[in-house]
Amino acid sequence: MEDPGIEHKMAQMRQSAARIRETMFISGSKSWIDSEVTVAYLEALTDTLLGDGGLEFQPESRLFAVSEPLMNAVEASASFDELLTALETELNTPAGQEALEFLELSEYPLTPAPGEV
Repeated sequence: MEDPGIEHKMAQMRQSAARIRETMFISGSKSWIDSEVTVAYLEALTDTLLGDGGLEFQPESRLFAVSEPLMNAVEASASFDELLTALETELNTPAGQEALEFLELSEYPLTPAPGEV
């Protein structure tokens, strides 16, 4: 049996994934997200957390690593608009690129932040 703390955290992550899917994908609101990588990441992450993605992560620490960009963005944001901007920033870090690689989305290269050319 898994550690109860890990089981609780996984349940929270799955619940968050279900809310993201409902908010963004079922309602059709993903069309106004400017960043293609952000949409691809959220789709792959929610599919994986909800068991629809076909990817399995053992140990669970990999799944937590894949979720880290979203969790960091949530902590740094006060609104949904801020969340999307923060998530795009997180996905452009080495940890974000690693998460994209784990989710088999490595075709989205690290892009420089504005002013870092």
